[in-house]
Amino acid sequence: MSVRSAAVLAIFEAAAARHAAHVGGMRDHHVEFVRAAFAAAAPDEAPSEWTFDPADNPWIGDHRPTYGTPVLPAAWLFDRLATVAARGRPIAGLEDARVLGWAPADAPIRFRVEVREVGGDRCEAILLAYRSSSRAGLSRFEPRARAIVRLGQPPLVASAGLPTLEPLIAPERVPNPYDNVFLGPAFQVVTSMTLGANGASTLVDPDRSQVPRGRLGVGLLDASLHAAIPQARLRWYPDLGSACFPNTIERLDFFGPIPLRGPVRVELRTRGASPDGRFSRAHMRYFGSDARPPSGAPAASPAASPAASPDRCFLALDSIQVLFPSRVPWHCMDRFMRDRQACPGVTTARHNGETTRFEPDELRRLDWLPGTLARVYGHDPSLPLDERVLDIAIKDHVAQRLGVPPHEVRVELARGRAGTESRMLELEVEREGGEVVVRDRSAST
Repeated sequence: MSVRSAAVLAIFEAAAARHAAHVGGMRDHHVEFVRAAFAAAAPDEAPSEWTFDPADNPWIGDHRPTYGTPVLPAAWLFDRLATVAARGRPIAGLEDARVLGWAPADAPIRFRVEVREVGGDRCEAILLAYRSSSRAGLSRFEPRARAIVRLGQPPLVASAGLPTLEPLIAPERVPNPYDNVFLGPAFQVVTSMTLGANGASTLVDPDRSQVPRGRLGVGLLDASLHAAIPQARLRWYPDLGSACFPNTIERLDFFGPIPLRGPVRVELRTRGASPDGRFSRAHMRYFGSDARPPSGAPAASPAASPAASPDRCFLALDSIQVLFPSRVPWHCMDRFMRDRQACPGVTTARHNGETTRFEPDELRRLDWLPGTLARVYGHDPSLPLDERVLDIAIKDHVAQRLGVPPHEVRVELARGRAGTESRMLELEVEREGGEVVVRDRSAST
């Protein structure tokens, strides 16, 4: 926060205290909105170009979508472009906010935001990341996210016009919302979750978040965008992709300030999947308690359930999630992807017990976050595609036969064998068109 903003906030807080005394400590939403806007601690005008350094942001290490390379979350991308576009003005909402590409954060990244006024209180903002190349002329800024940012004071009562949310169908409590979910402690803000056939209800504690709050409430936003946990996805869309990540916020509307503390209740309702099974839609609403005591009064204990405290809707959004294919069951994700352990029956290639098959199109489709499979299988991600296909097919075949992790398999292609120090398998490796086919020839110890 700038010196000027800090001075203005001090004057405001003094005026707010006099106001509270005048009305007997009653809560005023307009006062809360201004206080929360300052509490976001954003600069009056955020720089349009900066460098994100993971060494200065240790929380990013807890956001690894495939347990390997850390990646900046969609909520952070949207927050940064909206903050730059706002230039210190209030943010009323977003429209057509889209992730245009992964933003890996295993090394410092240069970002730039370009803003274009599109009329009235709306502007288009594009977030670009710098991609360096060893080849002259190929280093450049590339788009990673875009959005229409609506500016101005949010309406503080318009949420009353939202249609009533349908009740959850066949609700069941989820004992551990973060079981086999890639998010680390910095992002684990959900304290309870109830899952239904048509959505979910979660309680979130903002104080648990170690992610910079920003102007949009990054930790809260990320928590809801990842509410489609594997258990939920399997219940809502059992025949679709195994991995689900936020891609688009079709519309986001603020109806008041983001609460500075919890509990916050997030209600998610599914809105179906696309005919091709690549995308799913959801509607979400955030409710924050209105029962906070005035400054200096003792705090009440947190509500034990969403119904235990009066609350108001301060945010609503419609989102689109992209469904990615994976041959790793969700309950094996942490062992196979994160820990690189052996998992019986879990392969990237197609293995039927005797033969293993894999082809380039499958690798392109399954390696949707570049570098993921290279880490699991222990090879250089810059290898030609055909060589990577061959390496994965052989290692999957031998790993299943010997019960070892794929990355521990040593391939001696010239000698027609692969295995570990204690046991090698002699193999028949053929190509049928573009497909690699691997079979046992004989085994030797």
